[in-house]
Amino acid sequence: MPGIVAVLFAFFCAAAVVPTAAAGEAAPCPAGSPCSIRIDSDDLQSIVDAAPPYATLLADSAHEIEIAKTVRIDKPLTFVGLKARLRAGVGNTHMLEVVSEGVIFTEFALTGNIESVPYKDRASLIVFRKGGFRVENGSFHNSAKDGVMVNPTEATGAIEHGVIRDIVGVNNARDVISISGAGQLGLPVRHLLVENIRCFGSRDRGAVEVSDGSEDVTVRDIYSESSYYGVDVQDHRKPGQVNRNVVIDGVRVKDCPIAIRTANSDFGHDGLMIRNVSGEQWRQDKWRPLHITNTANVFIDNVRIRGAEGAPAVVVRNSDNVILRDVVLLDAANDGEAVLVEDANHLLLDNVMFLGSGAGPAVGIRYLVRSDGRFEDLRIRNSVARRVRDVGIALESAGQGRLEGYSLVDNEATVRDDIGGLR
Repeated sequence: MPGIVAVLFAFFCAAAVVPTAAAGEAAPCPAGSPCSIRIDSDDLQSIVDAAPPYATLLADSAHEIEIAKTVRIDKPLTFVGLKARLRAGVGNTHMLEVVSEGVIFTEFALTGNIESVPYKDRASLIVFRKGGFRVENGSFHNSAKDGVMVNPTEATGAIEHGVIRDIVGVNNARDVISISGAGQLGLPVRHLLVENIRCFGSRDRGAVEVSDGSEDVTVRDIYSESSYYGVDVQDHRKPGQVNRNVVIDGVRVKDCPIAIRTANSDFGHDGLMIRNVSGEQWRQDKWRPLHITNTANVFIDNVRIRGAEGAPAVVVRNSDNVILRDVVLLDAANDGEAVLVEDANHLLLDNVMFLGSGAGPAVGIRYLVRSDGRFEDLRIRNSVARRVRDVGIALESAGQGRLEGYSLVDNEATVRDDIGGLR
C-alpha cells in the first residue's frame, strides 16, 4: 500500500506542474514529447494560431503554399519542410514575421516575388523580432529584399541569441542574411552565429550583412558569386548604431567587387576579426575587395586576392590598432598602390607579398597621412614587394599631418619615405 500511495502522490504532483493554457488557447505540448501537426491547408496563419506552443508543424515539401499576407508567429514553434511562395504583385509584405523566442525553421524553400514588385516595396521573406531562433538547411529564392532579416523593434526589444546555417540564396535583391540592430534606439542584436551561407546573384548586396548595432556576431564559411559582396559590416549613419566584436572567418567570392567591407561611420565601431579571405574575377567598383574603414581594434589574417586590377586590392582607412598579416596579392596590376593605408594609428603590416606572372602595381604598400593629425607606431615587416614598377613601400603625407615612431624591418622592397618622421 505505501508503494501505491507514493506512486499516486508522484502522479498528482507531476500533473500539478503541467503547463496550462489561458482561456481560448491551445495547451502547450508536454516537455519532452513535442506535438506534431500536419500543415494540411494553405491557410498557414490559421494553423499557426491553432497550434500549441512548442509544436512541430510538418509540411509536405512537394506542395508549395502561396502566401498573400504576412504570417505572424507569436509562440515557439518548429517548422519542418515548409515550401512557400509570396503571391505575385504583393509588396511591402514579409512572408513570415517572428515575434516569439524559440522559433525554428528547417528543411525549407521560400520564394519571393522580386519580378513583380517595385524596389521601393521590397520586403524580406523571414523577419525575426525576437531571439533564441534557429534557421537551417533551407533556401531563399527571388526575394524582393532579404532572405532573413533580424531586426528588433521598440515593441519587441533587443534580440539575443540565434543560429542561421546551411542556407542557399539565389537571385535575391539584397542580402541572403541581414543582421540589422537598432542601436539608435538602444536595441542591439547580440550573440548570433551565421555559418555556411551560399549566395548567388544578389547584385545589390550579398551573402551576409551585419549592421546598425550588432554585437558578438560570428560569421563563417561564406561563398558569394555574381553578387555585390561576401560580407558587409556597416551602419546607416545614425549615432548609436555601433557594431562591436564581429568575427568573420572563411569568405570566398567570385565575380563580385567586394569580399568584405566596413561601410562604417566614424562613431565608435570596435572589434573586428577577419580570417581566411580569398577571391577572383573582381568587378570594378569604388569599394575594393577588402575595404576597412572607421573601425578600431582590427585583426586580419590570411588573405588571398587574385587579379584585383585598376585600384587597390586592400584599403584600411581611419582605423586604429590594426594588424594585417599573411596577405598574398596575385596579379594586382594597377597604376597606383595595391595596399593603401590612410590615417591609421598603431598599425602592423606583416608578411604582405605581391606575386603573379603579369605586371604588378606601381606601388606595393602606400601609407598616407591625409588629415592634419599626428599618427604613430607604424610597423611594416617581412613583406616582399619586388614585383612592383615604381616602389615597394611609400610613406607620404598629403597635408600637415605627421607620422612618428615607425619602423620598416626585414622587407624585400624599395622604400620611398616622403614623411621623414621619427624612426
